[in-house]
Amino acid sequence: ATIIASVNGTVADIGIDAFFGTMIQAAFIFLAGYTNKLPLKLRYLIVTFMPWIMLILTFIATSTPLVFLGTFIYNIGYGVMLPLMRYITERCVNKDLQNLGQNIADSTFTSASAILSLLYSGAIIDTFGVKAMLLLCIAISSVACLMACFKKKEATM
Repeated sequence: ATIIASVNGTVADIGIDAFFGTMIQAAFIFLAGYTNKLPLKLRYLIVTFMPWIMLILTFIATSTPLVFLGTFIYNIGYGVMLPLMRYITERCVNKDLQNLGQNIADSTFTSASAILSLLYSGAIIDTFGVKAMLLLCIAISSVACLMACFKKKEATM
């Protein structure tokens, strides 16, 4: 069962959720020139807390609009995360290896993490249900939020 199905949503709702999520994500990626001017710690907080908020909303959701809201919020974080990932790679990878560094960061985040998360989340949903999977995700996401909260000032390179 999918998350949308767990709140009595339809296949059309999955499409609506994906469409609006992609639109807000794209809007924030286009605003990267502005979001990159935010303090680094604030960007870390946005990137970690937006998925956490989405997971909480999805956990308490009883209808598709709340799931849609969670997706909307998550994709704001993703739209801030993508340019942040570029910024971090530019600061940490030798100039001659920038393209390789960006490609590795992209493939690690989008491919490897997606495969791993789909494997464990699918197994947990099949065994224990959607709510159990969401609780585990909330716990994991909470660790990232705490790390962002306690991140010290950026080191100079």
